[in-house]
Amino acid sequence: MRTSIVLFLFFLSFRGFAQLDEVIYQPTFEFNQGVYLTFDEFKNNQPSITQGLQRKGESILIYDDSLKEYFPLNPDRVWGYSTGRGIYISAEGDFNRLITIGAFSHFAAYVKTISYRIDPYGFQSPMESQTLVQFLLNFDNGKVFTFSAKNAEPIFQKDPSLWNEYKKYKGKKEERLFIFLRKYNERYPIYFPIN
Repeated sequence: MRTSIVLFLFFLSFRGFAQLDEVIYQPTFEFNQGVYLTFDEFKNNQPSITQGLQRKGESILIYDDSLKEYFPLNPDRVWGYSTGRGIYISAEGDFNRLITIGAFSHFAAYVKTISYRIDPYGFQSPMESQTLVQFLLNFDNGKVFTFSAKNAEPIFQKDPSLWNEYKKYKGKKEERLFIFLRKYNERYPIYFPIN
């Protein structure tokens, strides 16, 4: 028993030392401004590109030194960018703000779908439409997946008391997902390095 307590205190103090250069994420956290080429750059709050950026309306422009001109930042070539307070992730050919940041971050993106209809002459003609889809970003591995009960419930099941609360909740199903995502993120905070 005594050995168990000593080991527990040792690991607890080790985590305490590891946190000297990290801070728990809070909504007031200031991210470094710039462009993240990868998820790991976001996770470490270390954007690769910090100079030559300009915001114009909803667009981010990046300066091309060789051409001496600003060009729109291509979402397909980067992971995302930071404005300091806001994080924008590249998804579905556009940048989408992380609405909730935590162990599982939430964002919404318009997903384009193409369907075909038969015109009066018997030819197929494509019809493009957009649907707003809710997504989650896993802070551990950077994977993105749709935010649905099917995908979120296994996350909530990892915490038995949270899962019991979730099952007993009597409100609207959509509302329930957002409430318990917030509760999960509060119980399992994430850390960012202090730069």
